[in-house]
Amino acid sequence: MKLITNSTKRVSLAALLATLVVGMAISAQSQANERGLHSNVIEQQSIQLSQQIMQNEQQLELSSEQQLNQQIAKAEGQYVAQICQQYNLSYDNDTSTCLKQ
Repeated sequence: MKLITNSTKRVSLAALLATLVVGMAISAQSQANERGLHSNVIEQQSIQLSQQIMQNEQQLELSSEQQLNQQIAKAEGQYVAQICQQYNLSYDNDTSTCLKQ
């Protein structure tokens, strides 16, 4: 049986080291790709959440505006009704106006 020479040992160790370096590079690339995928998923979720927030804000604004318009219309109707009452006129609920008798 032949003994392994020092140069053979060095070549074998160099090959082993090269294999290790290539393996580490592949592993690092794989981890980077995985982080990239997670980053993309998080970015998409952030975009969706931002869109939902904008939609919710628009719906809230529309709802608030409708409520305010209803309150204003009611207050105006009550004000006109008071004026009609002051002048002894009938009040029409449908048109929110005073009627001559």
